[in-house]
Amino acid sequence: MVEPWTVAPVVEGSNSSPYPFLERKTIMELISIETFDPEPYEILKTFSAVIQQHEEEYVAYYFDANLSATGDTKEEAIYNLKDILIATFDLLSSHDESELGLGPLRQIKLLKKVIRKIP
Repeated sequence: MVEPWTVAPVVEGSNSSPYPFLERKTIMELISIETFDPEPYEILKTFSAVIQQHEEEYVAYYFDANLSATGDTKEEAIYNLKDILIATFDLLSSHDESELGLGPLRQIKLLKKVIRKIP
C-alpha cells in the first residue's frame, strides 16, 4: 500500500536549506519493499523506500543505506533501486568487513539485516 505525504516547503527566498528540492511543494510516497522476485534474494524484514517525482523522472530512495535510483516511472525507479540494493549487497559482501570503510561497513551491516541471498 502506498502512503503519500507532503513535505513542508521551505519559505521562498530562504537560503537556509541545503536541499533546493524542498523549496517547492514536494509529494513523496512511501513504498513497502516486500520482494526481489525474480532475483534469488529473500527479504528478511520488509523495509520502505521513498519515491519522489523530480522534474521529468522519479527518484527512489532507501535512506537507511544511503542508496537511490532514478527511472522514467515510479515502477522503473523502484526496480532500479532494487537492482542497486542487490548490487551493493553483492559487492560489499564479497569483501571482508575489516577491508571496508565506515560508510560501506554501515551499509553492509544494514543490508544484511534486510536481505539474504538464497543459495
